[in-house]
Amino acid sequence: MKKTLRFIITAAVATMLMATIASAAYRDVPAESPLAGEVHKATEYGLMNGYNETTFGYQDSMTRAQFTAVLVRMMGWDPVTPDTASYADVPVDHTWFDEIETAAAHDVTGT
Repeated sequence: MKKTLRFIITAAVATMLMATIASAAYRDVPAESPLAGEVHKATEYGLMNGYNETTFGYQDSMTRAQFTAVLVRMMGWDPVTPDTASYADVPVDHTWFDEIETAAAHDVTGT
């Protein structure tokens, strides 16, 4: 389990790094970035989304919840949506509730 978790985290970190890289489709991403294609791939594969069609959030930091969403998408896990929240700070109406609960169901988040 630890080796699998390390692999998942490594892959997720690599994907997270792609989020800070440029993509020609977004106005806020420098076109000269050597990794512009990677951001395009991450959005094309459905791992990440920009804020809208023209804004990716190039300068923004990734939150833990956003990172968890990328991880869940990368692993292709089916959504888990319990009736009650597993975490006091992530209520059922939280933007990333399903993703966080899905990661928790796969034992990759702590309590």
